[in-house]
Amino acid sequence: MADVLLRRRSSLILAPADGLAELEIEQVPMGRDILCTLKRARSNPNLRHYWACLHAFSRATDIAGARVLHELLKMECGLVTPVSTQSGGLKLVPDSVAFDRLDERAFIDFKRRAFDALRINFGVDPTTLSNEGAELLGNVMESPERGSRADLADGIARAEGSAREDMGAGK
Repeated sequence: MADVLLRRRSSLILAPADGLAELEIEQVPMGRDILCTLKRARSNPNLRHYWACLHAFSRATDIAGARVLHELLKMECGLVTPVSTQSGGLKLVPDSVAFDRLDERAFIDFKRRAFDALRINFGVDPTTLSNEGAELLGNVMESPERGSRADLADGIARAEGSAREDMGAGK
């Protein structure tokens, strides 16, 4: 089971917040109880877009599931923590992309490098992957409180462009 982003739709109704959440919920058999721990999610469309892209890639290929692919990409991009073993060796453990470990600017850089790794290793076009991720999120993105798919894509592009400008300026 995975973390699923839900949105309160009325007094006692929770529903998938986007297409990525819909995919996870569809895997649960009808009539099965699910234990949920309620906690507020940080709003991060960029992170949701990243995960939607990984799910789109994994659905289109037989290479790996989104979670395994995520771990592989963290290793490939050097997002690791070295751990010394008792025998004097060194192991590299994938690190976290959680906001307390990686701020938005660093996450955008990681996402760019991850998409580059997918392009180099698997021949994936980053623009096509990005569009497929945005489309997957768009399954329920059209509600007035969420904005349109175009709003999401524009927001992601603005955030990525701003981070690139900041990094280029040495900020």
